[in-house]
Amino acid sequence: MTPANVDAVRKRMFLDFCAALETNGIPYVILSGYQGYPDRIDSDIDFMLD
Repeated sequence: MTPANVDAVRKRMFLDFCAALETNGIPYVILSGYQGYPDRIDSDIDFMLD
């Protein structure tokens, strides 16, 4: 898998995850390091759920 493919998969997973939370009315917050999301995700994503 090329780096561009990895970036595309990370972006899609992030957007799908956030959409699933929002669709189901689950409050969440992305903690730190979110500048550049969803176009640039360099590592794991720290988040909290209610």
